[in-house]
Amino acid sequence: MQKIALYGRTFLFFYLTKPVRICIILFVTFCVAVGVDAPRQTAVPTAEGTVNRIDMFPLLSGGCDTIDISFEMLPEPIPEQGITFSEPCKVTGYVTNRSGYISLHLHTEVSYEAECARCLKPVMRTETVDLEKTVAARDSLEDAGSDEVELDYVLIEDGVLDVEAPLTEQLLLALPTKVLCKEDCRGLCPKCGHDRNDGDCGCELHEPDPRLACLAKLLVSDDGDEESGEK
Repeated sequence: MQKIALYGRTFLFFYLTKPVRICIILFVTFCVAVGVDAPRQTAVPTAEGTVNRIDMFPLLSGGCDTIDISFEMLPEPIPEQGITFSEPCKVTGYVTNRSGYISLHLHTEVSYEAECARCLKPVMRTETVDLEKTVAARDSLEDAGSDEVELDYVLIEDGVLDVEAPLTEQLLLALPTKVLCKEDCRGLCPKCGHDRNDGDCGCELHEPDPRLACLAKLLVSDDGDEESGEK
């Protein structure tokens, strides 16, 4: 092997022309600079057997510069908004290390079911959620306030990055607080419960303010006294 290496170096420096030697050296230098020796990796299950918690050791140790992420998750129902999720959503993305700056990028489309807040009809919607956040180890942010840390960073805990938790938070922010079947939904009649999107029900919806009932009686009484006086 030593002879082969010696012959290789001899061939490189004595049989190749100087411009070719320079090009080879520049190419090798470029490959090292852009991280060709640090390939992409695909996220593998952690000890718990899930790929929504990423082992960050390959990225932090220089074994790779990008970890591709792909997993499915089923969000929890949101009773306050009447939203349920009937099927898991596919999450794709990656976490990358660029000269010490680590960032997380995730994308998913979530299908959910809800009731119209006005007419109670079932509604099916699809929400696109994108997340891009800076990643940092908790130990490196000891001087920062806890509120700032939680808002601005996704934290590495014991060498593991939980990517499902920040995506769930982003999903909650993206979902509407009130779901409507359509923007101009007329809702249900408060008297008979008829869906007013299907036409008017004929109910009289105007009711006098009960606080003015006494005044209305006085007006009626005054009108009666005036009529009696005229007679």
